[in-house]
Amino acid sequence: MPVFLGIFVLSIASIHLAALSFGWYVHLTGFDIPMHILAGTWLACALWYYVFEKTDSVSFRNKWVAVLLGVGAVALVGVFWEMYEFFGDVFIRHSHPFWTEPGWIYADTLKDLLDDSIGAAIAMLLLVKLRWKKLPR
Repeated sequence: MPVFLGIFVLSIASIHLAALSFGWYVHLTGFDIPMHILAGTWLACALWYYVFEKTDSVSFRNKWVAVLLGVGAVALVGVFWEMYEFFGDVFIRHSHPFWTEPGWIYADTLKDLLDDSIGAAIAMLLLVKLRWKKLPR
C-alpha cells in the first residue's frame, strides 16, 4: 500500500504541476474537478492505511463511522487547501476574480470541497468493502 500511495501522489503532483505550467486549470473548463476527486481519493487511502491499518489504537465497530471519519478528515484538509488557494490567488498573485465576481469564489470553493468529499467517499466505501475484516480490533 505505501508504494501505491507514493505512486498515486506523485502522479497527482505531476499532473498538477503540468496543469499549472500549461494553464490547464484556466483553459480547460472543469479540469480541477477530477483533480480534486483524485486528491480526495488519495488522502482517504492514506488515512485508511496510516490510521486504520497501521495502528492498533483505532478500533471501529461500525463501518459507517470509519467512512464518515475518512470523508470528514478529507473535507477538513480540503478546507485548509481552499484557504491556502484563496489567500495565494487573491493576495499574493492577484489572479482571482474575487474582486470582480464576489459570488464566484463561494461557488467554486463549495464545488471543490464537494469534489474532495466525493473522492474520499468513493475510496472509503471501496476500502470498507475490500479491507474491513483486516482492521485491527
